[in-house]
Amino acid sequence: MQKSNWNICLTAGALTMISGCQLIHDDHSKDRSYTVAITASEAPANDYQRGSIYSDSRMQISHDGKRIEFPLHYKPIFYTNDTIPAGKLAGQLFGALPGPDGEPLTDPTSETKQPYIADNPDGTTLIPLATVAKDGSAEFALITHFEYVSRNEAGSKQYLLHPMFVGNGTLTQADNGSLNLTNYSKQPMKMMKGLWSPCAASVSPWGTHLGSEEYEPDAFHWSLGYNGKAPGVASSPKMERFVPESGSGPEAPYHYGYLPEFKLDTHGMTEGAKHYSLGRFSHEATAIMPDGRTAYAGDDVRYGALFMSIADRANDLSANTLYAARWEQQNNQPTATAKLSWIRLGHASDAEIEALIKSGIGFTDIFAVSDHAADGFHAVKDRKGNVQFLRLQPGMEQAAAFLESRRYAAYLGASVEFSHLEGIVLDAEKRQLFLAASSHRYGMSDNQGDIRIAEHESGGIFSISLGTSGRDQHGDAVPTEWLADGIQSIPELTGRDLRHHGQWQADANGNLADPERIANPDNLAFSAATRLLIIGEDSELHINNFVWAWNVDTRQLSRILSLPMGAEAAGLQVLDNLNGYMYIITNYQHPGAPNMAVTPAVLEPVKRANPEFAAGIEKRSAVGVIAIETGKRHQLPWMKSEK
Repeated sequence: MQKSNWNICLTAGALTMISGCQLIHDDHSKDRSYTVAITASEAPANDYQRGSIYSDSRMQISHDGKRIEFPLHYKPIFYTNDTIPAGKLAGQLFGALPGPDGEPLTDPTSETKQPYIADNPDGTTLIPLATVAKDGSAEFALITHFEYVSRNEAGSKQYLLHPMFVGNGTLTQADNGSLNLTNYSKQPMKMMKGLWSPCAASVSPWGTHLGSEEYEPDAFHWSLGYNGKAPGVASSPKMERFVPESGSGPEAPYHYGYLPEFKLDTHGMTEGAKHYSLGRFSHEATAIMPDGRTAYAGDDVRYGALFMSIADRANDLSANTLYAARWEQQNNQPTATAKLSWIRLGHASDAEIEALIKSGIGFTDIFAVSDHAADGFHAVKDRKGNVQFLRLQPGMEQAAAFLESRRYAAYLGASVEFSHLEGIVLDAEKRQLFLAASSHRYGMSDNQGDIRIAEHESGGIFSISLGTSGRDQHGDAVPTEWLADGIQSIPELTGRDLRHHGQWQADANGNLADPERIANPDNLAFSAATRLLIIGEDSELHINNFVWAWNVDTRQLSRILSLPMGAEAAGLQVLDNLNGYMYIITNYQHPGAPNMAVTPAVLEPVKRANPEFAAGIEKRSAVGVIAIETGKRHQLPWMKSEK
């Protein structure tokens, strides 16, 4: 391709063509002479639809006294059990799990020696490769996390049993907006000793791919044993295969539970590194503020924390000061509200923490442990709510802050009571964050500790206000002008469990939560141009999970996509203007997976009505986009000034 005078660069919430690829932040509010609404897709009405993915929504735009409409359609880019058509991996399945040598890892239960199939494509980013041809065509990197393998061929669960990989594809965009995969490779991340359950992803303001590792292995059990079992693999059975396949050693648990960052060149993803100085916990999405230094991330466990980090230098995550939030309750009903204050955990560079890991540090080097309350020991709950009595070992403040971030946050008085924090995104115009808590249970609703809100197993979304200054627990200034200082629930974005006198009571279709409201929100994405918050579900209470759009100004909620029964929405990223077209990256995982709502009685009629769905259960997942079908480039009003 010939280079034009313009490059496509990522900005806050949108992709925009700007000279010299300088980082800017679009402010659509300055010239927003349009409003956007999306019509709602109906929930599935029959068994065939329950096994399908579909949208019949339309984007309605009022502009210059006129209203225009464009349909939304789901466009798969590839399926996990499809064959890669060309290149070095031609003939492999897209989701075939690579082993330590890069070759597909054979499933020993397969009579035909088939590989394990990773049917859980999760965090995905689509990043321009900075060249645009004169005819307007362009190339983009498509980077996809493969989170885990659901089952082997014998039907046994494989969750968290193997090091996972990242798919690195190249897309071209045709003049009509269609996206076509032209190249595909797999990165097993052997240089990082493997990836542990890579989940959500986002794009940094400087154009890199930011990943995540969730549900980090518990170093407490690894060092001390569990339920009478010996320390090491015996007490961490999920690491039995992971350790030899990844090349980890005795310090294995402390290799995992971080945010990896991957740089790109004109061919796609290149080298990557784990940012140990962002803390070790169950990472999901990370939201970086416009200063390029302040970042927020949730902790996806039953008893988790909300973390903030402040980098030493803008656009460089290699050295950070880490904080954890303290919830100071103001109100519970009808809207839960609280002030947020911040507990400083410590400062470190990636190199310092990596050196600690390589030294072979173990849990008992960081904390002394008692089996009962004792002088000098703090009662700390682990991620499942079990109470542990810990005392910090001398000189181990930094190790505790960055290798046992959740426990140390609780040790110092932060609110380690959040339940399954998932997506987090920034609305820079209104200086607010949106944060998904997949369920309002456990430490949030047990009427103990700091957080005391009503229980909703179907979860909900919070808004977080961003102030300009504040102080930590020592009275020292927190060095950011993007400081989260207040949090409140959003009534329209809180699920509604279907219970009667405390007992589940399914509706006629088998839903255990109201299908006209969100349930168990997971991935979030935000469109600065349209003012739409995009919400993906990972619910065991809806028989079909949905993707929703909520207008943050009009507060209109619309279902925009229905997924196959049992599938989870994943990989959300909004591209407001990708070379003249708008897309919402949307993957789905593990179609047909059984859960609380998807019982055999609910599933079997769908399998009979939709044979394609039946054949692809927990095998045929998709990486794709919701395309706003304008037919031509630059048809949406926020693109007019960017041509």
